[in-house]
Amino acid sequence: MKKHIIQSTFSFFLAVVLSVPTYADAVSPLPESTLDFYNANGIYYYTPTGNNSNSCLPGSNSNYSGAQVLDNALTSAIQANQAFYQEAAQKYGFDWRIIAAIHVMENSAKRANPSNGQGAYQLYSYTAGGTNSNAFLPAGQISDEEFQRQTDIMAGLLANNYGSGLDLSTPAGIKTLFFRYNGTASRYIDKAIALGFDSAAANTGEGSPYVMNKYDAARDPSSPNMNPNWPGMYVGDGKWSDTATSSRPGAYTIYVSLGGTDGGSPIECYILGAGGGRLKAGANGMNLQEAQEFMEAYKNAVRGVSNADLKTLYGMTSNSCAGGIAYNCVSFSRYFINMYTNDYITNHITVGLGNGADIVGGLLSGGYAFTDGGSTPQVYAIFSTSSGSTMCEFHNPITGKDDEKPCGHTGVVLGINTNTNTIVIGEAACGAGEAGVKAREASLSTFMTSSYRYAYPNKVNGIYENE
Repeated sequence: MKKHIIQSTFSFFLAVVLSVPTYADAVSPLPESTLDFYNANGIYYYTPTGNNSNSCLPGSNSNYSGAQVLDNALTSAIQANQAFYQEAAQKYGFDWRIIAAIHVMENSAKRANPSNGQGAYQLYSYTAGGTNSNAFLPAGQISDEEFQRQTDIMAGLLANNYGSGLDLSTPAGIKTLFFRYNGTASRYIDKAIALGFDSAAANTGEGSPYVMNKYDAARDPSSPNMNPNWPGMYVGDGKWSDTATSSRPGAYTIYVSLGGTDGGSPIECYILGAGGGRLKAGANGMNLQEAQEFMEAYKNAVRGVSNADLKTLYGMTSNSCAGGIAYNCVSFSRYFINMYTNDYITNHITVGLGNGADIVGGLLSGGYAFTDGGSTPQVYAIFSTSSGSTMCEFHNPITGKDDEKPCGHTGVVLGINTNTNTIVIGEAACGAGEAGVKAREASLSTFMTSSYRYAYPNKVNGIYENE
């Protein structure tokens, strides 16, 4: 079972260092003096006998026809919110995907309060339509703490109200919960009967577009095989249309696409890419394979997303490269900073931090809760280097004239193995498109020269460990 740690300080990592075998216990080709230096400077080392397996499998994000259910922006939002969903759902013993599906349906998975006072999950009854003391105010983006509070409230209502008396480990129980959440309208029960379902199934929401739209061809308005009884839905409070259909997938369709149960065992976690999209706990960080999976998750998250959405979702730079702004080294570092460090998942750093060579300096001088690491790398640190022949124009405040300086490069330390004197970094390379987005292993010594500078995040998000 995986346990999520929403925010972890670097004191956590130091505790891990103290709990694993000492440097003297490890078989290493490096001299003791080098290992002493690593120890003194808090450089994390790789435990060869440690558990580096990755058993997490992704949901298919597809429906009966193989069509994509959620676009990249929504899957990225779910990835960012997953820890909050999990923490709340685990308190009541049901699948976190139930919360995720409703969040998509009600608020496009946004971590924000709409202006109606009903909160991120549109809790109409709980807030009396946004008018009672439970109303979620003010409107706008909400903090991580407030989003977790609302998600906890949501989980309690699902377990004790909408899910009361239901077995939420079964398809029927989950469908019924979704149906109750949206309102068990008799018209939808009648529609299910017309579609051929018996009374018991009809009462689980088989006739509700909110629950089952696009689950199969008969209930897919985009399919030529749609059942003629499927059209018909409420298009407003008390407003019914006999011909209306919905273009979005139903909550249960979303739930299944995320790896939720459809008569079998649910997949344990939904992560973009082949087991990537998360940070590995432990002193060593990731090995090369895990880092490669993480970078594949990044590519999956940004592929096909507009530059405007990439800026909104991740606070990326405006400087475009082959394929778009996501393939700029600065954009990748900004993605990592905003998604995985400190408190920036909700409130992204959006101000300019400069070119690759400038990122670390910008983080340290801007008061962004990063610690100066000098030229010593640590796992999940951001690096900058001025090396490289590419030159960038800048305005020199001293001379008052335009000048040039090396653009440099930036990336993220994803793992360190002092036993082999290697470091694993994640990076993007402008001009190379997706091919430039990669994890690579390099000599640790090379990354400890004066040409590299590191910023250590004070907190790291999205870390998992084996219980």
